[in-house]
Amino acid sequence: MDRLVADRERIGPVNLVAADELAEAEERSATSIAEQAELTEAVHRLRGSIGNLNREAQNLLQQQGRV
Repeated sequence: MDRLVADRERIGPVNLVAADELAEAEERSATSIAEQAELTEAVHRLRGSIGNLNREAQNLLQQQGRV
């Protein structure tokens, strides 16, 4: 019994809310991952739109140069 008590004392105090804290951290992580995916998709769409605008502007400039 003394050995078990000594082992428990050596381990230190137990965080009784560790499981709840872990669940909250996992939820925050999942939310962050989802937000990162949304932002990445938004960046890709913006880059595509910028590319389209650049091509349109270049075409307009070329057409104006021919007139």
